[in-house]
Amino acid sequence: MNFNNMVRVLCVAVVIAAGATVGQAGQYKFSDSSCLSQGRWIKVEVRDAGIYELTYDRLRELGLNPDRVSVFGHGGAATSYNLVSGGRNNVADDLVQVPVYRSGNKVFFYGQGLCNPAIGVDGYEFDEQNIFTNQGHYFLTDGLSPLSMAQGDDASDLKGNAVDCSAGYDYRINNEDRIQGLERAGLLYWNYKMTPGKARYWDVPVEYMRADGKAVLTAKSVLFGNGEGTGAWANISLYINGDRQLTSYSQPSGVNHNGQDVRKSVSRQLTAAGNSVKVGVTLDSSPNDIYFDWWMLNYPKEISVSDAGMVQQRLGVSATGNGRQNGFIKVDNSWVVLDVTDPAAPVILDKEGGKAYLKDLGSGHDLMVFNPAKTQMVPANPRAVANQNLHGAQDCSFLIVTVPDYRGYAEEIADLHREHDGINVLVATAEQVYNEFSGGNPHPMAYRMLVKMLHERQGEPLKNVLFLGPIRSDARNVNGNPNMHDNFLIGMQEGGALAERIPALTMGFYGNTDDNLQPTAQEYATMQVGVGLLPVKDNEDCKLAVSKIRRYLGELKQEGVAWIVNETMGMSCAGDQHLHDNQALNYRNELQAAVTGTDAGTLRHATLMPDFYSTETIKALMKASLNDGKLLTLYIGHASAVGLGNYVETGDFLGLKNRIPSFMLFAGCDLMLPDHGNSGIVIESVLHAPRGLIGALGSTRMAWANQNYQLASTLAKKLFRDRKDVVRTEAPTMGEAFACAMSTDVVHGSNKLVYEYIGDPALIVPVPMRGIEASFSGNLSSFRGGDVIKVDGRIVDKDGDTPFNGTAVLKLCEPSQIRSQLEDPTYTVEYRDVLVTSVSVKVEDGRFTAKVPVTADCDRFLSKAGSVTNMHLYIGAYDPSQRLAASGYTAVPMARSDEHRGEQPSADEIDNLDPEVNAKYDPDSGLLTLAASDNVGLLPGVGNGAGIVLNIDGRPVTVAPDEVGSQRMGSYSASIYVGDYSIGKHTAEYSAMDLMGNMTAERTLDFTVRKDTAEVSLSVLKEYGIDSMEFTVDAKGREDLVLVVFDADGRKVYEESGVDGTVTWDCSGAKAGIYRAAVRATDGRKCRSGWITFSVID
Repeated sequence: MNFNNMVRVLCVAVVIAAGATVGQAGQYKFSDSSCLSQGRWIKVEVRDAGIYELTYDRLRELGLNPDRVSVFGHGGAATSYNLVSGGRNNVADDLVQVPVYRSGNKVFFYGQGLCNPAIGVDGYEFDEQNIFTNQGHYFLTDGLSPLSMAQGDDASDLKGNAVDCSAGYDYRINNEDRIQGLERAGLLYWNYKMTPGKARYWDVPVEYMRADGKAVLTAKSVLFGNGEGTGAWANISLYINGDRQLTSYSQPSGVNHNGQDVRKSVSRQLTAAGNSVKVGVTLDSSPNDIYFDWWMLNYPKEISVSDAGMVQQRLGVSATGNGRQNGFIKVDNSWVVLDVTDPAAPVILDKEGGKAYLKDLGSGHDLMVFNPAKTQMVPANPRAVANQNLHGAQDCSFLIVTVPDYRGYAEEIADLHREHDGINVLVATAEQVYNEFSGGNPHPMAYRMLVKMLHERQGEPLKNVLFLGPIRSDARNVNGNPNMHDNFLIGMQEGGALAERIPALTMGFYGNTDDNLQPTAQEYATMQVGVGLLPVKDNEDCKLAVSKIRRYLGELKQEGVAWIVNETMGMSCAGDQHLHDNQALNYRNELQAAVTGTDAGTLRHATLMPDFYSTETIKALMKASLNDGKLLTLYIGHASAVGLGNYVETGDFLGLKNRIPSFMLFAGCDLMLPDHGNSGIVIESVLHAPRGLIGALGSTRMAWANQNYQLASTLAKKLFRDRKDVVRTEAPTMGEAFACAMSTDVVHGSNKLVYEYIGDPALIVPVPMRGIEASFSGNLSSFRGGDVIKVDGRIVDKDGDTPFNGTAVLKLCEPSQIRSQLEDPTYTVEYRDVLVTSVSVKVEDGRFTAKVPVTADCDRFLSKAGSVTNMHLYIGAYDPSQRLAASGYTAVPMARSDEHRGEQPSADEIDNLDPEVNAKYDPDSGLLTLAASDNVGLLPGVGNGAGIVLNIDGRPVTVAPDEVGSQRMGSYSASIYVGDYSIGKHTAEYSAMDLMGNMTAERTLDFTVRKDTAEVSLSVLKEYGIDSMEFTVDAKGREDLVLVVFDADGRKVYEESGVDGTVTWDCSGAKAGIYRAAVRATDGRKCRSGWITFSVID
């Protein structure tokens, strides 16, 4: 999607700071402890800037000692993106104490609002309001010493050189944010889209307006050009009390971006005093779209000393340019005058003779005048705050930020990492982060400051941060999105607006630890800390996420990981002159280049390109490949939130059954919108698939093919090398690899900003860190069908043998093949990953011996005269005690077909032993169970081409391999439900065949099916259970029914009698796997419902 009407904001100061190295501190200094760590604290809300009061009675009601009450915070003021200015802290990292004034059993303080115009030379100046919250906050405590407001210079010292400044000015602002950017994205908010000829007017209430002065109206609008730089113009009229003044907005020639942010001011000499001013805005003409943002009115003002009803007023005093001249304003002696030019440090002006004196008119002064006897503004919604001390955290390598509803799940994830990884993990809610780092207000800088602090602390630096909860970039929900949660985590956005696409969600902002980083400067910013998102929306999401993380970390302790450590895959879409085909194919070279120079060996890389298959075939191959097990998969090509190319849909990922969850990079456009409350295929694949993916990178906006491929190739490299390009000695977490990839010179520009990692970033990716050397130890040096390859192997690093105890998986693949594209036969590709057979063996002290069968049909690959045909033997190994993987490769030469080979196979290089197979029938469960075993290996499954062949009553029966597991040697069993066969006697004929073609003689088993005529129904709401599984039984009025659940091996694991309606099974203690359930009669007769299949997840 190309956006031709996008705005580029002008006159924005861009600050690009150099990327800090891991653990390297910048100039910004953090406190060692938070003031919230002890004492009683009450959090209150404010909205408007001005004087607030706290009565002693109210403070006592809140449980505070009025005489010792202190105020902390900065109200609604936004936190600066620049942490350092002039080599010093520019932002407070903890709550800042606010000076107070006491009078008449009241505590007064100056509160900053959401809009805080600054005093200028001749009027107030305004930029933007806080866009992340609708209210500011302060904190009250009686556990720390109060801070009183400073007293100004004595009037007697100032009055000798003082001029009357009572004739000052004040302001009014209209800044209603109703639109978030052009596509509900970004950090720009506007009021409304202007319509030519339609005027809007506002009656603005003012107080103490003088007749002798000018009112100045400043308006900001955003003009969109046509992108051709032809000098588009817009004419806008501004009105003050009916006086119209025309202003013109121009897009200069030669500008090829699509718009500009402009401000215009008009003034009018007032002729009469009053209590209101009418202002207006009209779009007279514009060739393109224009949006109105805000207006601010500066008006002349003088506070009436005789007004006994005066509560509080603001008065701006103009600068005279003479720093040696002082000033005064006329006041009632009962009033208090504060100089709030520095809003964090108000100064009480000294009074004498009905005048309050201020020092130094070399610059303007912002004054607040109030009557302490009157009731001032009162902070709202007081609530207690528990003690907290994020500042005191040390040696945390993993941070989880979440919302209160999901904190329990975050702690579960933290405990899993503490147990499995032995690391320190800090869990914090978003509000806790805001309380210590942004004055209690939601703001993205709070997250970034906490990450920066933990990363730069002495000891173990922070490596990864996980955001667990709903992500929301429109923090105030200006767009009125019904999918937005009240409890959410702020999704940072790209600053400004772009011509080519809408601003991106940029959670990587939180992984940058530079002192200063503007939202508009993220394109070239680095990431020192890995960032991951789990944008869960409810408890079910959380349970499944925790379950998958628990399962993955548990699998890392199992030797079965050896199957995937060297398995990668590239997928593409059709079209674009094979651009994406070539990228997916070349990804094998990128991965191998990443491995080159490390201790690891060759990886087995599969490539799936739809140009070479029918839609049905490529979909089936994709699912089969992922079910078989991959460590890392790349999809590159056209995509959307619901599918990849024209052959993969979200549902394909939800139904995956791979035992070990894998990682994937989705390199396409618009794959998810977590910041809008929408999911998409990436999030669905991680959060809602019981198996499938454990983590995935994907785009949130439009992305570009070449830059996508640069990210993919760089990520491959950073899995094996750190940010300094040094070869890794231990497997990285995906967050570390992602952060390193995003910090390179190759991956830069706006395209990288659209990518987010969905998943737990602290999960290790078990890429090979060691190599495998393999040799043939038998008589044979070339092979043909029916031979057994004897392999001796050892695990090595650069220094030779290395300690290693675990499992090695050897995969024999067909010789390389050249295939032609279906519609364009001239486009050919080499394939070398088609699996023939595999075996698994133990590795002890870094060494192993294996026997790999060369199946009989491999004779079709025999070498021709004058050439050598090689099969490919890929080896992956894994030591769970070290969580250490290894990979290797060796070519397997095929014997000549035209003459006898020179050597004879030894006895153990030939396999002529038949496999074993038996069957049994359980009339209670209706399950027919077959078990097979072999000395070399057999394929799992039942049916043609599988290890077990079964016919019942002369008709073939098939059971998919993933129903019985992916083991390719040893033994396995499969259970088939036959209870729904017709009542009476049946005959099963079965046999087994191993990988060498050795087959048992056919055997038979007679069994009898008994079945009642009445039927009941059984169903489940979900096809998987985590802690519990809910069944729905329609008993048809029967009371003699029992629900039974069996595991994949036919063992009964649960039984409940008298079932009808909803039945819940507590499966929290059940082993993960596939289960079957049915309803039968309590008298032991056959099942009265059909069998249903479901999964239990850890």
